[in-house]
Amino acid sequence: MLRGRSREMARARAARVHSAKTALGRKFLGLVEVSLYNCPAHTGARPCVPTASFPWRWAEAVLGSAVFLFAYGTGLAQQPYTNTAELLCDGVKLQVLTQCADDPSPIFPDCTHQHLTFTKPGTDKVMTRSTTAKRVSVTDAQGQIGGWYLDALVNAWACVKGASQAFLLLRYSTGGNCETCEWIEIYDLAGDLLATSRGEVTGNAYKHFKSVYERLRLPKPWPRLAFVKIPLGREKKDSPNKEGGGP
Repeated sequence: MLRGRSREMARARAARVHSAKTALGRKFLGLVEVSLYNCPAHTGARPCVPTASFPWRWAEAVLGSAVFLFAYGTGLAQQPYTNTAELLCDGVKLQVLTQCADDPSPIFPDCTHQHLTFTKPGTDKVMTRSTTAKRVSVTDAQGQIGGWYLDALVNAWACVKGASQAFLLLRYSTGGNCETCEWIEIYDLAGDLLATSRGEVTGNAYKHFKSVYERLRLPKPWPRLAFVKIPLGREKKDSPNKEGGGP
């Protein structure tokens, strides 16, 4: 079970980012006030008399503006990014495309879209399927919405053989560490979802998943070592490596 970020941790991180932006903005405003007016920043004392060295103070303010905008744009507002993972399963080319806004946690970054593609061999026909994850709002400590991100991500997959054909297993994670924070979905190679184990182990979905798994005669014991990790972070470009996963 992955130890990642829970939804509460996401809200806390959003609040920290909001606070950092606010603090940086206040420092910038303070620089302008002190540079232009020789009076303490944010004291509310007005009017303030410009100093004799006003042109030089103005230059300092302009320089401070440039530094502030650079730091804000590069350090706190990174550009969105997309990761692509590929897998060949019984001749069918599979892809997972993950679009993210930021990756404060490479295990569970802030992602807005994730979808699958199935390309049949010898053809240009591509079947595209969105994952079953839902976009939910993440709020900061002040209750303001900081963004809409997926509540779960596909972080590993496996190509497994059934009685007569191959199937795709997807492992989802919410980034948390709980009994229902991970689950498995079964897809055929035409892109159709056959079953999901999401929910309590005593729930109907899990029971249906087990029934479909057995009917398709998928591997027993559970093919833990067949799962391949899907990289999600911005900079970490892992080569596929074996990693366990279970329903």
